[in-house]
Amino acid sequence: MNSQKAYVAENPPPSDSLLMIALPDEHNELTLNLPVTESEDEDVLAMELERALGQDDEALTQQDAAIKSAIQKEQTYLLAIEETQREEMPQEYRDEELDGANSGLDSMDVSASSAGWEALVARHEAEMDRRKHLGLGWADMDDTESRTPGRGAHMHEKLSSPSRKRSVMESKKRHEERQAKAAELRERFRQEKAEKVKDLTKKVVEVRLFKDKMEEQKRDYLDRKLQEAEEKRKLQLKLKVKKAHEEETKANEIAFINSLQEQNKKMDIMTKHKDVKARLLDIQGERQRKIDEKAAKEAAVEERRKALDAERSARLAEMQLKRRRREEEIEHGKLERDKERTEALKAKEKEHKDRLAEIERQQQANIEELQKKIEQKQSDSTRRHNERLQNIREKAFIMNVLKHSTEDQPDAPKLQPYNTKKICTVCNMVIPSEVHLQSHLRGQQHQSMLQDKQTASGGWSKDQIETFNIEHLQDVPGDFVDPKQVSSRERSKSLKKRCKKLKHRMQARGNEFEAGLDLRQETVDSQHKAKLNKIVKDVNKFMQAQERGPWPQNKISALDRVLGEAVRILDKKVLKDQLAFRICGGLSTFTRLLQLLHEENVIQLYPKCCSNVCQVIRLACKSCFENCHYFLFSNRTGVIIDLLITRLTWMVDETNSKLDVIESAALGSTADSTTLANLINNNTIDITIDVVASSLVHTLAVILSCLSTSNPQSKASDKSSSSQRPGLDAFNSRISDTIRYTITVGVVDKLQSLYTNVRGYLDTNTQLFHFLQYSISFLTAISKLTVSQRQQDVFDSPKADSTELMQTYEDIELAGIMSLLYGMLLHNVPTRGEVSTPPLLSSNTLTVTLVGLRLINQLATMDLKLVQRVLGSEGVSLELRHIVSYLIWYCTQHTDNEELLHEAILCVNYFVVLNADNQAIVHSGQSPSILQQLCSLPFQYFSDPRLTLILYPCLIAACYQSDSNRNILEQELSSDLLANFLEESELQLQQKKLSPSVTRKSNSDGRMALAVRFPERLWQDAKQYFSSSS
Repeated sequence: MNSQKAYVAENPPPSDSLLMIALPDEHNELTLNLPVTESEDEDVLAMELERALGQDDEALTQQDAAIKSAIQKEQTYLLAIEETQREEMPQEYRDEELDGANSGLDSMDVSASSAGWEALVARHEAEMDRRKHLGLGWADMDDTESRTPGRGAHMHEKLSSPSRKRSVMESKKRHEERQAKAAELRERFRQEKAEKVKDLTKKVVEVRLFKDKMEEQKRDYLDRKLQEAEEKRKLQLKLKVKKAHEEETKANEIAFINSLQEQNKKMDIMTKHKDVKARLLDIQGERQRKIDEKAAKEAAVEERRKALDAERSARLAEMQLKRRRREEEIEHGKLERDKERTEALKAKEKEHKDRLAEIERQQQANIEELQKKIEQKQSDSTRRHNERLQNIREKAFIMNVLKHSTEDQPDAPKLQPYNTKKICTVCNMVIPSEVHLQSHLRGQQHQSMLQDKQTASGGWSKDQIETFNIEHLQDVPGDFVDPKQVSSRERSKSLKKRCKKLKHRMQARGNEFEAGLDLRQETVDSQHKAKLNKIVKDVNKFMQAQERGPWPQNKISALDRVLGEAVRILDKKVLKDQLAFRICGGLSTFTRLLQLLHEENVIQLYPKCCSNVCQVIRLACKSCFENCHYFLFSNRTGVIIDLLITRLTWMVDETNSKLDVIESAALGSTADSTTLANLINNNTIDITIDVVASSLVHTLAVILSCLSTSNPQSKASDKSSSSQRPGLDAFNSRISDTIRYTITVGVVDKLQSLYTNVRGYLDTNTQLFHFLQYSISFLTAISKLTVSQRQQDVFDSPKADSTELMQTYEDIELAGIMSLLYGMLLHNVPTRGEVSTPPLLSSNTLTVTLVGLRLINQLATMDLKLVQRVLGSEGVSLELRHIVSYLIWYCTQHTDNEELLHEAILCVNYFVVLNADNQAIVHSGQSPSILQQLCSLPFQYFSDPRLTLILYPCLIAACYQSDSNRNILEQELSSDLLANFLEESELQLQQKKLSPSVTRKSNSDGRMALAVRFPERLWQDAKQYFSSSS
């Protein structure tokens, strides 16, 4: 109730003053002075209309705001009326009424009889209606009325009081008083409520009257405005009609005037037509007269025009002359001023330049003087530095000569070549490095020449021998022609001549094979055939869509994903998948992809992508003879070889560049003599390795190894060899062409150039290790293919080699394998005197050493005398002696390298068998020699039959027909052991011949057998030789 009163107080009903916002009356009415004359423009009328409409819109907006405010007030008053009608009796009135009801409980029968049952029922129904209207249930009945604390006890005490026991009349009287009081209160509440509702209703009526009045004013205003707008519209239309009527009147007048003119013309024409005949002669005369007059007038006009033109031209010429004179005067004045200014500036500048030139001449003189002093100092420093370097080199060379002249040294000499090659004038032998120096000084040729000199002069002392060696070891003169270099150049020329012809023939054969292969229809049931087809198609799309130039990164990434999918499929090594890959054109497609990547120079930018392509080809050909056969016959190997030689050439050039940098650093260094000597002699060369070259040579090694192990000639029997002869001949011809092409393009020479530059262990350089392993495996594979073609005994004379592989090996010192092993194993290693146990080698170094020795042993089975000749030459023999000595020492200290020791023993066996010069090498050098180390191997090699089969043939080959070696052998063990071993071998051989069906248990592979390491025809003589010594 109080809140409603406050709301009504804050929002009073509208008064008469609110009517002041009504629409403007007749005095304030907007009027337009519309134009009624023809001279008014329509744009002015439009502007007047727009201004009037703007004022009307503003008035309408105020009227709408007043109506909206009245509607809101009306709704507010109506809500207040509804709340007032729902308002209940105040609490104090209900307390009074309740007290009256309680007082009636003392005499229920009296109150019941006086009030009546109907009153109680009506009261209960009113209470229920009230609770229902308030939304209260029975559960909320006890909580609807607020209870005063202690009221229950008070009521109980009050009701239990004896004073309440009053008479019926008194109770009735009291009850009636209370009922009257309650009725009075209810009447008062109803009157207040009615008055309040009446007031609010009056306000609502006033608001509604105000709203109706405002709406009526709005309607009147809109009607008036519509009427005015209609009048204005009619007036405008009337003006437009009047304007159109005036235009039409003008058109009619013009038409009338034109018609009058036409009538006049017509009448004139008719009049002229009537007079034509009469005036025809006059007209002709008049015409002639007019012509004459016209000609005279034209002549006069022309004369006047010429006179005017001449006058105007003269006037213009005079004006131009005046203007030109004035411009010339201005220009002359300007030039004079500029000339004076320029002369002043030139004089000032000349003076400034003279001062600067004088200063510059003085500075230049000082600079030249200082520069001369600096150049003189630099030249003196460079001369002293070069002299110091030369003295260091000469002293180092002299020290090497003195060290190796009379006795062998335990430490291995350096493999680093001399900056200037040396020559022995006594033997006319070129010495490129310290290894060759020691080998030559302790070699048989130089020692024989030295012995002849000593015999002629009656013997020399140690100092005299050293002086003789120093005097006759000089720098190679500039005009000296090395026979090896001459033969190397001639060999290169002959290889280049044959390379083009061989390449053309291989391409023709490959095209012929593929043309014939297209006629065949091969099918294979592979689980991944569809995926492989999709991979090949995707690669073809990449190649077809690519234009000239570098490949984008997104295309390389997509190609890597395709290659990864192919690798995952082929890595499972399923033969059907490999065959399906070839049938769907995978090998040819991926080979063309390699060519395209090389042509677009993608190899340099993305070597991993090219390596992945090689990996796919390698997995497709691994252990699959059909795919390798296709790769060979279709000349895909030639494509890989062409790419390989390109990458190897790049590697050799980069390595040579690093060598030049190291030499330049050594020449430009200003360190002391010890540091310079270490920089010159002990530098470690980091060979530039190309991962693409490693992948290419690995791919060739896998393909050729598969062809060598699955060679049809090795599997063909004697009966079937005649029927398979055409296929075997074709296979051998393709193999020969491939090997010859590998040699002619220079792959083996490039590998030899890289091998000779390797220094140090392969502990951390994984790329170099993989390259060396794969390249040696490649050389081993082509060697095995050559052996399979020749099919000969080790000790027989070699057959003609159409591939010229062995001749190439002889020219390049077995592809530099011994230099490779020497540089890896003996580069800056401690000697036996320094340490008791050699340092532990990494698995990478041991693996490369093992495959290198196997390649040497493989070559020995192909041409034993050639290998012995190369290994026994100066320099290589010293490298072999130090390598084998170090390996025997290493393997006896680290016993888990038995296989490496066996390969070293087998290499020594092939080196000395039936070769007296090489037999002398195995007992030369600082003690213990190779022979002494072999005789000092662990006891198992002299007791275990498996190990004696490895060691004894080597000892027999080393000591046969060599008394000096046999004497060294007898210092460690008895020669009867070798004689008994030979006798046992003879008995086993005879038993095998008598019982060929009985297979003898073999304790070693066929390469370690005595028959392939020592000729069977000499067994009896060897047995007698070793038996006679006892």
